[in-house]
Amino acid sequence: MRLGGALAGSTVAVLAAVGLPAVAHAAPVVPAKAVLAAHEFPAGSTAYRTSTQTVSRPSAPADPSQCAKIAFDQDLGLAGMRQTQAVVRRGGGFLAAGVADRPTTKETTDYWRVCLAEDGVRMTTLPTPNDLAHLRPMLIGVGGTMYQGAVDVRGVTVLAGTTNRDGGPADLDGFWQVLRAQIAKVERQP
Repeated sequence: MRLGGALAGSTVAVLAAVGLPAVAHAAPVVPAKAVLAAHEFPAGSTAYRTSTQTVSRPSAPADPSQCAKIAFDQDLGLAGMRQTQAVVRRGGGFLAAGVADRPTTKETTDYWRVCLAEDGVRMTTLPTPNDLAHLRPMLIGVGGTMYQGAVDVRGVTVLAGTTNRDGGPADLDGFWQVLRAQIAKVERQP
């Protein structure tokens, strides 16, 4: 699966991160064990499901677009990376949390900027809450119908996202809850 690839589609598949500084001797974070469990999502969440993908070495893109080129270049560098995500329904939309097994916030940000612009989608950068500022997350919004975040924590990337399946307002409160919960869970991993 393309890192952040679901962002380009109509489904949620982004994840974000927030937390406390990691202990230097901590064991590596295992994405499948670190992703949020069903009970860790905000109240009212249903239809919990998870998936784990490994980025494979890509074939040269047939599409000459900048988005296809950046996706190809990134997948070359990220081949072998494992990413686990969890998605739930809440209200009229979806919430997603995820963990990638290496720092990829820069790559995720570059992908969002290039691919959204190419699709004519106006992305805005969300202000970073004070409690997350030390992590320097990338937080974006798309017309109030989608929010995505990515942040590197303890050598992995935490991703979070929300979208409304009907094009209505996305669950911004749920997004912040998921982002903070996913960051905290990564920070607690042994």
